[in-house]
Amino acid sequence: MNNDTTPVENNEADENRKKRTLSELLDIIHGLSDLLEKENDALKKHELEIVKELLERKTFLTRSYQEHIIAMNKNPDIIQSQNEEQKESLKVLAVKLEKLSGENDKLLKANIDAGGQLLEAIVQAAKSVHEKDAVYSVNGSKIEKKKNPKALSFNKTI
Repeated sequence: MNNDTTPVENNEADENRKKRTLSELLDIIHGLSDLLEKENDALKKHELEIVKELLERKTFLTRSYQEHIIAMNKNPDIIQSQNEEQKESLKVLAVKLEKLSGENDKLLKANIDAGGQLLEAIVQAAKSVHEKDAVYSVNGSKIEKKKNPKALSFNKTI
């Protein structure tokens, strides 16, 4: 304990720290929820440029959220010292964030899968065209072409 402060002053400082930590967490949850709503909407509309623009902010807010949750797990008194209204507000926001996060996860996976399926279809179409190519001699007769396929692959180890 600092010699210049009284136990009452230390207690007040501790209470202010707890309120500040909870207030910061609530702000982060609001910001992350708003961002996820925008990103989910962009994913539904296939506006990938918007998703890309949101990535840096999303990463920052996610890290901040994780840091605050870790701090609260180490110091459960941060939440326990709050009144019931504040606790309920935090629960409601946490449920909303969890729902948005789950939807975001599904939408991201769906977009990744769709992109992979599109590229796989392109690869298969290119292979199909290559296999159907006929080779003809100067006099117009069909020549058996040599097996010399072009390397064409997506998402596979060659």
